Amino acid sequence: MATTARVRRQLLGREERQAQILDAAARAFAEGGYAATSMEDVAAEAGGTRLIVYRHFAYKEGLYRSVLERTSDALRSEF
Repeated sequence: MATTARVRRQLLGREERQAQILDAAARAFAEGGYAATSMEDVAAEAGGTRLIVYRHFAYKEGLYRSVLERTSDALRSEF
C-alpha cells in the first residue's frame, strides 16, 4: 500500500500571508513575466492554493501592482 506524504501548511496571520504571496509573486513575475504568469503559478511558488491567493488579491493586475509598489517602496528606502 502506497503512502503519501502530507504537506503541513503553516498558519500565518493576514499580513504574513500577504507578504509570503507578494514574495512568491515577485519571483514568479520576474521569472515568467506578467503575461505568462498565472495566479496558479503564484500559488505554487508560495506553496499554497489559488484560493488563498485570490482571498488576498482578487485580480492578477492588483497583485502585480502590489508587487511593483512594494518593490518601489523598498528601493526608495535604500536611498
